[in-house]
Amino acid sequence: MNIDLDNNKQTTKSFMEILEERLIEKFGKKIVEYGNEPCNYHRVTDANGYATYTGPCGDTMQVWIKVSQNVIKEIGFKTDGCVFTRAAGSVLTELAKGKQIEEALQITPLQVDNDLGGLPEDHKHCALLAKDALGKAIENYNDSKDKIR
Repeated sequence: MNIDLDNNKQTTKSFMEILEERLIEKFGKKIVEYGNEPCNYHRVTDANGYATYTGPCGDTMQVWIKVSQNVIKEIGFKTDGCVFTRAAGSVLTELAKGKQIEEALQITPLQVDNDLGGLPEDHKHCALLAKDALGKAIENYNDSKDKIR
């Protein structure tokens, strides 16, 4: 049996393109892109604020922040959660980066959801998980800052 590998690769590529198009149609481009290739998906090695938070859904998110002069200069996250959790973490980190701590604390799950174009109803909690994890990292930063004084 002779298999045409070049033709098979083209078929696979076409299938992947079709699959991605369908996912984008169903969930939106930003969710698919950020879920598959999240922004700020890394550990910040010299962070001065950190939190691990597990939401009611069972997903866990870690958030690292580097704060200087009350501004979040660098932020990163990791999660064991799904595509929607990664997308929510990506958007949250993008919204928080460069913001003063007080401004970052004002970011709402609704802002994260809206920025993503709307999470599916059964994944709205992913935006809350990301927001709560950031809040805990800021709390950790504030607690350690208070201990230094």
